[in-house]
Amino acid sequence: MTGPAEREVRILPDAAAITRRAAELFVQAAQEAVATSDCFTVALSGGSTPKSLYSLLADDAGLRAQLPWEKMHFFFGDERHVPPDHPESNFRMANEALFAKALVKAARITRIKGEYADAEKAALEYEQALRGYFMGQGRFRASIWSCSAWVMKVTPFRSSRALRLYTLRPIALWFATG
Repeated sequence: MTGPAEREVRILPDAAAITRRAAELFVQAAQEAVATSDCFTVALSGGSTPKSLYSLLADDAGLRAQLPWEKMHFFFGDERHVPPDHPESNFRMANEALFAKALVKAARITRIKGEYADAEKAALEYEQALRGYFMGQGRFRASIWSCSAWVMKVTPFRSSRALRLYTLRPIALWFATG
């Protein structure tokens, strides 16, 4: 993996190549994290581009076999204010594309409770879950970001005071539609 001072820009021929490269980076980040800290924590994102990544990780036997599933814990970088079975739920998408196919145990998934009527309550509960899991010492080892159908970023987190849990604070965000 490249560090902050070693940025790399790659031009790939199509969305499938981008997804394949992201999957390779995800596997590499997982293996490195487990080798150094015996666990891999990742914040997932929603959207069609990450969905293709999650499906590839679960459906491709070669990639699936390289992942240390029993040492991975999944979180979410964002969630919509909907129940977990709603078609727009990021958790539902990740569950269908990745968790159910790879047989990820529920104990290895921490989700944002988008079904709560009070989004602030959901954000506070999620913050408490993060603090409880990391206990002020850990950090996310990777985050999946999606910007468009042609851009995907798997960000491995290195040692950085700025990325320690105490700097993270989940908040409820509201957007007007239409």
